Amino acid sequence: MANISDQGRIKELESEVAKLTTQVETLKLATEAAPKRTRWGWRTNLSTALLALALIVIVPTGMVIWLNRTVLQPSDYIKTVGPVIQAPEVQLAIQKTATDQLFAHVDVNSLVSNALPPQAQFLAGPISSQVKTYTNTTIGTIVASPQFAKVWIAANTQAQATFVNIAKNSNGSPDIDISRVYTFISAQLQDTPLSIIANRPLPANIGSINIATVPALQTIPHYVTLLNTWRWLLIGLVVVLLALAIGVSKKRRRTTVQTGIGIIFAGVVTLAVIRIGRAAMIDPISDPIYRNAAVSVWHTILTPFFWQLGVMALLGAVIALVGWLAGPGKVATTVRTGSENLLASGRVALLPTLSENTAVVWMRRHRLALRWTVLVLTVVTLGLFVPLSVVKLIVILVIALIVFLGLEFVIADSNLPKTAA
Repeated sequence: MANISDQGRIKELESEVAKLTTQVETLKLATEAAPKRTRWGWRTNLSTALLALALIVIVPTGMVIWLNRTVLQPSDYIKTVGPVIQAPEVQLAIQKTATDQLFAHVDVNSLVSNALPPQAQFLAGPISSQVKTYTNTTIGTIVASPQFAKVWIAANTQAQATFVNIAKNSNGSPDIDISRVYTFISAQLQDTPLSIIANRPLPANIGSINIATVPALQTIPHYVTLLNTWRWLLIGLVVVLLALAIGVSKKRRRTTVQTGIGIIFAGVVTLAVIRIGRAAMIDPISDPIYRNAAVSVWHTILTPFFWQLGVMALLGAVIALVGWLAGPGKVATTVRTGSENLLASGRVALLPTLSENTAVVWMRRHRLALRWTVLVLTVVTLGLFVPLSVVKLIVILVIALIVFLGLEFVIADSNLPKTAA
């Protein structure tokens, strides 16, 4: 009887287990189907807000860094504007402007008429047209010469020095004189059949730009004086905001990855802003010659800025990679564990007694703090060398990698099973 009773009890329990199993499966399906709620604490919200603000500030920071270098540093300014004259579109625009200025102030038609007999006066118009065509071609040859490129650089060097002097000292003549460009062209025409045109002086102010009379330039000197100050303030603000965003976050590794991706995204936004600025400045130019020249100047001057954005994107990729490698992902964990095993094995083989050193034991206890110290020092070093070139970035990152690998070589623990002696 006891066996029959026990068997009945077992069946009841099995039935109960089956019911409970069914209920568990039902609840599991219901839970999976229900929308998941993400609980956002104040630390997560604050970290997200700080990161978003930092990425917003990065856009004007990059522009200020580029402007400060381009406008205030004579060598960088000449490196930027020097290649402009090599563009055929710019040469064509200067060629057209110089020709138009010459013929606007020299009555070639009268000169030709005075040189022709009365019965040949009807040839004055066609000959004047041919003279203008020949003049335009000759000026084009002059503008494309290496000598003109030197004059161009000299004129821009003087213009930059004048502008910076006004910006920094609030004194000096407001005239930026580039008339030497036209003077050089006129002088070169002396050795051609067009010397009669070259002997006619051009107006004294043909190449003079008065800052005080150009509305768009009146307030620029005031802001130029603040570029260097704003550069450091913005760089410091970005670093502080990013450090706070990562420090406050509950998931620092994920926030680090988001920071790297965000820096790349900020570069894309900057490109969009540049595109909008290009359209606003160049689209109103109706003359195709001057429009093409403006496009060429725009791209030439902004080439260093594009390189700067490339460096920023590379830095963002490195930050994202570091955050990913430090994360719990399967691939990242495999890479990290394999690296630690390799470094630990190398240390044991080369320095078998190093693991017992008191300093090494202390470093292992504080490994996380030491890793963050290397990261912070790397960021500070990058900030000190702003603006960064590709070479500077690579050198700093390689040095940081060597320091980090040296640290890991000392503190790495092997995860391989130990073999019995």
